[in-house]
Amino acid sequence: MMNSSRLTNEGKTFLRGCINYTLSDDIFHHSTLARSCLTIIILINVLSCPLIVVLNALVMVAVKMKSRLRARKSNILLAALASTDIMIGLLVQPVFIAKLLIVLLAPTSQESGKICLLLTITKAGISCLSKSSVLHIALLSGERLLAIRHPFTHSSTVTTSRLLLASGSAWLVTIILQIIITFSKMIFIFISNVLIGLAIIFITFCHVELFRETRRLEQRISAHQVSQMERKRFQEGKKAFKLTVITVTLLILSHLPFLVCRLVLFLYASKLPTEYVRIIGDSSISAVLFNSLLNPVIYSIRMKQFRGAFRELLCGIVNKVGSWCGEN
Repeated sequence: MMNSSRLTNEGKTFLRGCINYTLSDDIFHHSTLARSCLTIIILINVLSCPLIVVLNALVMVAVKMKSRLRARKSNILLAALASTDIMIGLLVQPVFIAKLLIVLLAPTSQESGKICLLLTITKAGISCLSKSSVLHIALLSGERLLAIRHPFTHSSTVTTSRLLLASGSAWLVTIILQIIITFSKMIFIFISNVLIGLAIIFITFCHVELFRETRRLEQRISAHQVSQMERKRFQEGKKAFKLTVITVTLLILSHLPFLVCRLVLFLYASKLPTEYVRIIGDSSISAVLFNSLLNPVIYSIRMKQFRGAFRELLCGIVNKVGSWCGEN
């Protein structure tokens, strides 16, 4: 009965943002399954962390240095989205890895405070950066809708400075929300839910309209009712639209395990062993973090210009390193 009560409290504590690591039974020290799963989770995060930083940095540098990439306005927003992903690899993931290592190497009650603090920082970082990602995807969806509906006025209406201003505003909103939580958690939850709800509604609306516009233009093209220039613009817009759909889908899939985890722990925490509660929680967080690695990989797979820019940048780095090594 006491064990059931402790597990229930642990599941509820996880939902509040910090797992109750009493660890008096040294569960990760004695459980081979728990230690094996935790080791795998650590390896995945340690290997993906530098890749997240390098690949997203390549996206940002490629868009900055290559004028042909900046010519397509959606790429500027992809670079802005990469800025949120690179923060995952630079700030959030190292803290999460440190928390996992403490659990694996020093599973004692004296370390519970450190583990709790690191987990709280990890979830705060994920909360902030996930909101920023959703807002940037909303901007990306809106930009794509304008490009499809108004192809000839799009370039003059949607300028680089306006896109950067919109991206900065998205970052400012998420930072203000994290400041609000220090004063009132209820206000934070209300504003956050409203903001994310409106963003999701807007993204859904944009994608429905984009699908309808795409179908309509495809029918016009098949009937030979558009010029060659319009046909080319449409094909470019369609590729960018597909990339946006893939990005949104990956974001949803990466966050789905975390949402399911919260629901499972809320309903069945008292029936699950403590080690399962922690493994499920850490695995779901890793899925959210892993999304930051998938985005630049998808860009390179789907877009020839990004692949070419990545090759040029990497070759340049290799040549400079080779020259430096030769001089020394």
